[in-house]
Amino acid sequence: MRPALLTVHLLATGLWLGGAALTLVGLAQGDTHAAWFAHDKLSLWASGLAALTGGLLCVFLPWGFVRFWWVVTKWAGTVLLALAQILWVGPALSTAAAHTDIGRAAPAGDGGLVAQALVGLGLVALVFVSLRKPWGRLRHSDKPGRTARGLVVLSVVLTVALSVAQVVVLDGLRATAVADVPLAGLDGRTCRGRVDQGGGFAVELDVAGGRIAALRVTARPDMLYPALGALVADRVTGGATLQVDGVTGATTSSRMVLKAAEVALRGCR
Repeated sequence: MRPALLTVHLLATGLWLGGAALTLVGLAQGDTHAAWFAHDKLSLWASGLAALTGGLLCVFLPWGFVRFWWVVTKWAGTVLLALAQILWVGPALSTAAAHTDIGRAAPAGDGGLVAQALVGLGLVALVFVSLRKPWGRLRHSDKPGRTARGLVVLSVVLTVALSVAQVVVLDGLRATAVADVPLAGLDGRTCRGRVDQGGGFAVELDVAGGRIAALRVTARPDMLYPALGALVADRVTGGATLQVDGVTGATTSSRMVLKAAEVALRGCR
C-alpha cells in the first residue's frame, strides 16, 4: 500500500505542476478559456489528490506528522496551496473566462496570473523540500496511534465521498433538459419564471418581434458562480431560442437560468 500511495502522490503532484504550467501559458497568451480548462480539469483535482495522499503518507510511513520539520512544511504547504488553488486561483480564472467567453471585457485584474504563479512557485519549493529533507527533527517520537490513523482515514473517506456527491449533484443539474418554447403570440409580453434547483433562480423575459428582447435574472444565490451564470442572458437576448451554450466557468448556474427562462415562457402561454 505504501508504494502505491507514494506513486499516486508523486503523480498527483506532477499533474498539479503541469496544470499550473498550462494555466500560466494560457493566461500569458490571453487564452483564458484554455487557462480555466487546465485549472478545472487538471490542477483542481490533482491538488486535492496530492493533499489527501500526503496526509495518508504521514499516517502510514515512519515520517509522522510532526516528527520532522520538512514533513510539517510539506503537508501544511500542500494543504494551503490546494486551498489557494480552489479559493484564489479558481474564482479569478472563472471570472475572467466567463466574461471573455460571452465577449465582455474581463474585470480589472490579472485573471489569476499572479495567484497561479505563486501557487506554482510554492509547489516547486515543496518539491525541493521533499528532495532535500532539510532542518532535521522537530521531535523524536510521533508514531500515529490507531485513533489518529482512524481519524485521518475517516477524513479522507469523507472528503472523497463529499467530492463525489458534489460531482454527481452538479452533473445532474447540468443535465437538466431545456426546451425551446414557441414565441408566437407572446409579443409585448413580460414573462416571469423560477426554478428552485441550484439554490433558486428567477428571471423575467421581454418578448418583442418574435424574439427575446431582454432576459433579466431577478433572483439567484448571492455567490460568485451564480453571478457568472447570469451572464448567459447575453446569449439569449436578441434571439429566439434557449439552445445556447452555458458560460465557461459557470455552466451549472447557466443551465438553471435557461431552465427558469423556459418556465417563464411556458407560464406566458
